[in-house]
Amino acid sequence: MREVVEGKEKEVVEVLARAEPMALGQRRRRELMDALVTSPDALLRAVVLGARWGSRGVLESAIRRCTREAVDGDALRKAMFTSYTPLEMAIHNHHRECWEFLLRDWAWPDGRGVATRRALRVAVESGEDDCLRRLLARRDADSEQIDDALESAAGIGRVSAVELLLALVPS
Repeated sequence: MREVVEGKEKEVVEVLARAEPMALGQRRRRELMDALVTSPDALLRAVVLGARWGSRGVLESAIRRCTREAVDGDALRKAMFTSYTPLEMAIHNHHRECWEFLLRDWAWPDGRGVATRRALRVAVESGEDDCLRRLLARRDADSEQIDDALESAAGIGRVSAVELLLALVPS
């Protein structure tokens, strides 16, 4: 099987990430990813496509084998021609299982949580109040990020998001 995949890892990632959930469960996707995909480029692609298409199995397999800098930094966005981080992509596309996974500190090989930079704003704009609560509970957003998310929430009329964000502002 490995010989069939040789040189076609990116295509394998695409198929695994986009497969219908009923046709191929998340556990099986993770197992196939572990067995078939090993190149660094294909793993980065797996992180992006897993977050974009809501395939936690693909995402989990790839993150376990990538460095934080590759997944969380500018290298990923440049390599994959996207301005979103995987977390922002999962939030934007309403893939709760993926963003919940990405926010778990233990999911990462170094035990540190994912950087949340612009994720507050993405959660506000996508209407993901549960995600916004989780991000705010982490207490790692600076005042500039909160102000940016608050401005966005007010601008698009997201009252619940405004209330959540204002709760953090000191009286």
